[in-house]
Parts: sequence; C-alpha cells; structure tokens
Amino acid sequence: MKSRTWIILIIGVVAIGIVAVTARRAKNTDDSKVGSGTPGPSAVPDAPASPKAAMLKSLRKGVQYLEASQNEDGSWGQFQAGVGITALGAHAMLISPLGLTEENTPALKKAIAFIVAHAQENGEINIVDQGLGNYNTSLAIIALNNTGNKAYDDVIKKGQKYVMSVQHDGGPDDASTGGYGYNTKRGRADISNTQWAIEALRETGLSEGDEQFKKALTFLHHVHNSSEVNSLPWAAVVNDGGAVYTPDPDDIDEDPVSKAGKVEGRGGQQGWKSYGMTYAMLKSYLYVGMEKDSPEVKLAWGWIQNNWTVDENPGLGEEGYFYYLTTFSKTLAMVNDPVVVDKDGREHRWADELAARLAKLQKEDGSWKNEASRWYEADTTLVTAYAIRSLSYAYPFASGKTSE
Repeated sequence: MKSRTWIILIIGVVAIGIVAVTARRAKNTDDSKVGSGTPGPSAVPDAPASPKAAMLKSLRKGVQYLEASQNEDGSWGQFQAGVGITALGAHAMLISPLGLTEENTPALKKAIAFIVAHAQENGEINIVDQGLGNYNTSLAIIALNNTGNKAYDDVIKKGQKYVMSVQHDGGPDDASTGGYGYNTKRGRADISNTQWAIEALRETGLSEGDEQFKKALTFLHHVHNSSEVNSLPWAAVVNDGGAVYTPDPDDIDEDPVSKAGKVEGRGGQQGWKSYGMTYAMLKSYLYVGMEKDSPEVKLAWGWIQNNWTVDENPGLGEEGYFYYLTTFSKTLAMVNDPVVVDKDGREHRWADELAARLAKLQKEDGSWKNEASRWYEADTTLVTAYAIRSLSYAYPFASGKTSE
C-alpha cells in the first residue's frame, strides 16, 4: 500500500508540473502578442534592411514626392521655378537605380520638355531675363545628356558652346581667370558655378585636354587653400588644403572669398576658412585630369580626411547641407572607393553612413527639407532632388542586398 501511495503522489506532482509549465508557456506567448516586452518563442524580430535596400525605399518615396509636387508646366521649384531646379530634379530621376526614363515616367517627360522649350538661339537654356545663364545651362545639358535621347544632341551641343563662351578670361592678373560665374565673363567666378560648368562640359564630351580645362585648372589653384599650389598671399594663412568660394577679394563684405568666414594670420595678413566646397574642388580636379597622386588631389583629400562628416556641411553647419551631400556623394563616387579613412584611422563606409543619415531626415511624404533656408534649401523640391542624387551616386557603393 505504501509503495502504491508514493507512486500516486509522484504522478500527481509530475502532472502539476506539466500543467504549470504549459500555463507559463501560454502566458509568454500571449504576452508577446500584446507587446509586454517578453517575446514568446514565435516572436522573431525582423532583420533590419540593408543600406542598399533602405536606399531603394528612400529613393522611391523621394521620386513619388517629386512627381506629386511638379508644376503644371513640367517645372519644379516652390519659390521660383526655373530650368536649374527642374534639371536637377530630372537628372536625379535619370541617374537613380529605379530605371526611370522619359518613356515610363510622365513627370520626367514633362520636365525634359520644359527644359528643351527654354533653349535659346545663343545656346543658353534659361527663362529669358531670369539670369543665372551659366548655372541653368550647365545643369540643363547634364540632364539632357543623361536621357540618351539623340533628339537633344543639337540643344546639348549649342548649350556646351554657350557654357564655354562664358569662361572668365581676364588675363594673368585676374584671379578669376579660368573660372565660371552665374552669368557671363564679367563679375567674379566661383567654385560652385565652376564645378557645374566643368561637369557639364566633360559629361557632354569635351576632352580633358581641352584648353577650357587648362584655364580652369588655374582657377582651381586660386580657390585652393594651400600655398603649395596657390600663389595668392591669403592661401598661406590657413593653408589646410581645403577650398574657398572665390579667389577674388573685391567686395568681400558683400560676397566673401569663403562662405565660412575669414581669419587673421601673423602680421595681420587676412586668410579664409576652408569648408565643404572642398568636395567641389576635388571633383573638378578629377574631371580636368588630375591624378590621385597629384599634389592638388592629395591636399584636398587630406582636408576631407581631417574634416570627415555626413552630419553637417563642415565649416557651415546646417547651411547648404544638402548641396554639400550631393557634391560629397558625386565626388566620392568618382574617387571609386567604398571606404574613407579619417584622420584618426577610422574607416567609414561612406555610402552606408549617407544612407542612414538621409533615411533619418526624410519626411513622411518622401521629401527632404533644410530648416536652414540659405541658398533655397527651404524648397523641398530642390532639396529632394539633391537627396535623390546623393543616394543614387552612393547606391553602387552601399553594402547589403537590394531586396527589402
């Protein structure tokens, strides 16, 4: 009798244990369904999207925003629609990895038609009397060239000649010689308009040995903040290998040599701070045929390593941030290396860092906007075009698979 009683007791304890374990498992499973913070056995978290997949998601949302915000005439621009912003939007779509063409994307077809409709007899592609002839024409022929449509060859060729005609040529005593400004040969040249002009001319077929680029190299030296390549006296003050906006010291209070401001060196010599436009200078050096081991490229690359960031426009903070990113991305794509090593020896997968940053900044409607509104960066169509271009240039260098 005693042995039978012990057997019954043991069976009862085991049964109670099984019931308790079963109940606990059921509770955990139920808890996982209501988000108690205790995941059940079936609650396996989704793997995060790869940078490449995240880029595609951001790009699709960005393109959808541009499609929805396009003006009736095919242009883009919230404050002042024009050829330049429209060309940036069209170019952003054309170079994206989404396979967009005039044939399969109505918004792109309308944008290209708007650009072509504003081609003038002298080759300028611009709204008459709006100004910014070189800026708008350079961006226009970059966009038209990327369509691959032979129907635009004549417009592109005439536009190319127009851009070549506005290169500054004031002689050896003019620091702006070889550069390009917003409009004509008169006034001052700057690195921003010069980088667009050089890109436009090279992308539309002008050889790197052309006389235009030999002259442009002189100008690039004159905006290089390095006494090793720049003979202008202010270059020896900061001397850090970066870039300034323009070499022309005239009217510096209204339009300074560097948007990042000035510094005073020994003996009161005035110098100028380098900033994120260094990427535009480096890109231009590469376009005109400078090798990676040339002093010019090595100096600029050293500045980039010393001032590495995707979080701001170095030297300017939030101002001009999205312009900085689109130039940053294009330039690093030309360097053709997925990794940048900063001054401390840290390796950066630049495309992945860029993708993460832009994903964080993208609005729910697919747009991007800069709260620092300088240089029209409060215009979400302009800034979204910049962001799409940035992601598109970075896409081949991003890690991970494309599936979402």
